[in-house]
Amino acid sequence: MRLIFICPFLNRQGKVKSCFKKIDASIAFDDSGSELQITTKVTVENFHFNHWRLANDDVVFERAGFNGKLKVGDNFVELDSSSVITMQGITTNVFANYSTTADSVFTISAHMPQTVSDTFFNGLPKGMFNTLKGISCTGSLAYDLFFKLTPVTPIL
Repeated sequence: MRLIFICPFLNRQGKVKSCFKKIDASIAFDDSGSELQITTKVTVENFHFNHWRLANDDVVFERAGFNGKLKVGDNFVELDSSSVITMQGITTNVFANYSTTADSVFTISAHMPQTVSDTFFNGLPKGMFNTLKGISCTGSLAYDLFFKLTPVTPIL
């Protein structure tokens, strides 16, 4: 028997629909140092997500997970660079930082190590990339993303 859990907090006004078969989560808090550290590990199976702006059909993540550490200090919030997102065999390291100093900075980076192309395309969530459905190729892919946003001083 398959049980589906509906997430009512995501289903506001009937526009977002989501459900999953199984979720495992652990969260640990450590405030013994100068910053709060929140260590999180989440795995989910058969996660369905539906919103009309994202895709016509349910977007399905058969297996997905997040393992990461969030640090909160007096003037920053940071997702540690050891944080990892996994989706059906695809692993991506992620980092994010927001500084609340006078010259606030927002930074995001992601790194997917070299991955067999077929593993990458077969790991994409079902229902979202229908034009790539059934694609088969040889070789490998990797990507790196670095995004930084800093305030601009207006020229008068």
